[in-house]
Parts: sequence; structure tokens; C-alpha cells
Amino acid sequence: MTASPEQSLWQDVLMRAITDARLQPPRKPLGENAVSEALDARRYLTTPSKDLAMVCMFAGVDMDALVDRMRVQVARAPKVG
Repeated sequence: MTASPEQSLWQDVLMRAITDARLQPPRKPLGENAVSEALDARRYLTTPSKDLAMVCMFAGVDMDALVDRMRVQVARAPKVG
């Protein structure tokens, strides 16, 4: 099934948060803002909330599955901050 334009937009919002979480080792040292963004994104993606539930609903993603997967990914990711 193809996602609607609106659903694709919300999927992009989630992907941006995942990118901001910096789950891969950085190519260069992170600045203070990047560290803050990464920590915020990691918290957002690993803690169920009304906001995350809404974004996941609009994106067509199961929030509980996303949070579980992101907790594993963040635990394996390089430390920031």
C-alpha cells in the first residue's frame, strides 16, 4: 500500500528524529547544538508520549514497536554528550 502525501510527511518527521538521534558514529566531533539535538531525539524516540503517539498515528507506525526498536538502537549507538 502506498502512503498518502500526508502520511509520507509524518514518516519524514520520524526519519528526521531518527537522523537527529545520531545512531551512527559521527564523522567529525559534534558541536554543542548537535549533541543537544541528539539527546533530545533519543529521549523523544525512546519515551512514549502523546506527541509521539500522534506522529506515529499520522505516519502509520506502531508507537510501541518504534519505541522498543529505538531503545535497542540507542543502547547500541555511540554515546553523545
